[in-house]
Amino acid sequence: MEIFNDDVINYLQENNTTIDSIQKKYNDSKEVEKTPSQEYIREINSMDERRRYEQMKFEQQLELLINLKQMAPTNDISLNMKCLNKAIRMYQQLHKMKDQIE
Repeated sequence: MEIFNDDVINYLQENNTTIDSIQKKYNDSKEVEKTPSQEYIREINSMDERRRYEQMKFEQQLELLINLKQMAPTNDISLNMKCLNKAIRMYQQLHKMKDQIE
């Protein structure tokens, strides 16, 4: 997890920000509801259960990789298992930190 911590510290330093400012920005922001298109809904509904599961899994993996890139913008992020594992560890570490704060 030291790599993750270094990435967070580098991100904060490079962007001249602090956890407090990130938290304030998050708290002040309004949640935006994302509504999928009707075409997407039809396509998902037409899939069999196994394919729907695979689609949802892939979308979650992409979301994790996007979040990893946002946390470490200078790092090269690829669509591969190495980066995906790193993104999952980052997600788990964030939730662990969140639980410790609460």
